[in-house]
Amino acid sequence: MRTPKLKYPSIIIPKIRFKLQIDIDSLTTSVDSLFIVRRIDAKSQRNRMGNLHPMGLYTNDVPDMSMNLLGAKFISKHAELQQKGPAAHDWTGELVKVQYFGSYCQVAENYRLVFIPVAKVHGIPIPYTAPYNKEFVKSNRKFSFERAVQNGPIKAVGIVKTLHKPTMLNYWHVTLEVKASLEDDPITQARNQVHTSLCDTIIENVISKFATDTLPSGLPKINRSHYLKIAV
Repeated sequence: MRTPKLKYPSIIIPKIRFKLQIDIDSLTTSVDSLFIVRRIDAKSQRNRMGNLHPMGLYTNDVPDMSMNLLGAKFISKHAELQQKGPAAHDWTGELVKVQYFGSYCQVAENYRLVFIPVAKVHGIPIPYTAPYNKEFVKSNRKFSFERAVQNGPIKAVGIVKTLHKPTMLNYWHVTLEVKASLEDDPITQARNQVHTSLCDTIIENVISKFATDTLPSGLPKINRSHYLKIAV
């Protein structure tokens, strides 16, 4: 890591005139071809099918996966900036003074960017198969699944959503919310075989498949009404 030599880009810092949270449902309804950007290891390659090699992401990267929303103020170049400590805390509407966070920002090295269509990771059901986990099923009454053979593998449908979670130094920060079934609580970490199977399915069948190395040109812009309290 190295300390950034350039002044921190003020255009990505939250402003008090900004909404606390962008409604991603509303945004995806009104804006086509939205993309988010994710920083991954520079060594990650694509396989013979043209998909991003799953080794570019790890199972526990998926729950609450940190990404950035493109289409407004955040551009690809900004993805090199890594916030830590207080700079990565949730923004709750206060006035942000960047000078207080200077030591909590680094510039990443040895990385590459991938661009993921929001439409592929927002409100999307994810069918998957997992080993039967008696303890998990017993302790989680919200979890729904099917099983053809007693003690055999289970079939379930999880869901992923993109959530806007601005941080103190990045208003355009978003995360991936993952649920093991439609009515289940969000996963914060892959703690068992059910969660691991779902997260691996998301990596292999969604992110690796639809992530691109190059951001398409001519994408629409996000209207200010989606992020300003009072659009002008």
